[in-house]
Amino acid sequence: DGGDYPIGPSAITNMGEFDEIGTVKIINSSVTKNTAEESGAGIQNGGDGIVIVQDSLLEKNRTEASGGGIYSEGGTVKVEDTLVNDNYASNGGGLYSGGGTTHFGLRGRFDVIGSVDANGVSTTVISNNTAEAHGGGMSSDGDGQVSIEGVTFTENFATDSGGALMNDGRASMTVERTSFTHNGTLVHGGAVSLSSERFVTIDQSTFTDNEAGITVLEVGPGELPEPGDGHGGALNSEGGGRLTITNSHFERNLSSDDGGALALHGSGPTVVADSKVVNNQAKCEECSGGGIEYSGMRGTFERLFVKGNKATTGNGGGIHNTASDVLTILDTHVEGNTALNGGGLANQADAPIEIPG
Repeated sequence: DGGDYPIGPSAITNMGEFDEIGTVKIINSSVTKNTAEESGAGIQNGGDGIVIVQDSLLEKNRTEASGGGIYSEGGTVKVEDTLVNDNYASNGGGLYSGGGTTHFGLRGRFDVIGSVDANGVSTTVISNNTAEAHGGGMSSDGDGQVSIEGVTFTENFATDSGGALMNDGRASMTVERTSFTHNGTLVHGGAVSLSSERFVTIDQSTFTDNEAGITVLEVGPGELPEPGDGHGGALNSEGGGRLTITNSHFERNLSSDDGGALALHGSGPTVVADSKVVNNQAKCEECSGGGIEYSGMRGTFERLFVKGNKATTGNGGGIHNTASDVLTILDTHVEGNTALNGGGLANQADAPIEIPG
């Protein structure tokens, strides 16, 4: 309980900016049990400065603002071989990138890096963090540039969207060799929620056992638990930027609305290629898209393996298409999916689709 800790300013603040750029290095250290009213209870990068965190622990830091563990307004942040655990904030329970531009017009940068061993264990873990709004593990906004490589996001939670990760504003994001497991939200994007106007690329990543629209269990006497209203058990996209997902695996994700694994609603070009979507479920009454719900524009699904997904009382056990622009499906295997209509694929009236022979 953050109330157990004395409330003060951020534990570590870097205010370097303009021509006096400052660098703060935190190596083999612990930043724990800090509570602040302002953003960045653990670490705040408030100017154009540089913050480097390596081989460290960020744990049990609390703020009602943004970035329980780290908040960066702009500048450059690098987090490497570090555990970010059990932090709390309104947005970005563990980490928050504000994406501000520098005095010289340069976009802020936030890199989160880990190494993955032969057993799939990462040296950088973001776990058990909570956001009262968006991005339980991490949230990105503004004009930032975010790179996430070799990281594990697990057991993070957001009351609104993006149980593990939220990308908003005009921030660009690259995610590589990263795993998302057992993350959840009451609303959209059990693991990841995207609404940015810039590109997002996800490659060689796994999404397992994430849930969007988790049932609210804390109810009054005589009341029944109510399910949330969540699209995209693994990932929900709504932005205008280009989304590219390649060489990734989506399994056992749940949604309380459309899109057991993927809910793709963005207006920018969307490509999902060389990936597996297996054993996911859109679990509510009349939910559609047990594997993938698609209502975006300029979409291409290529070399996908879609199997064992369920939309038992809805449409499209494997894939459900309601797009207003052409969805092209190439070299894709769809097998053993379940739905009331269109076990493998359901194409809504007036939704154009191309499946070349």
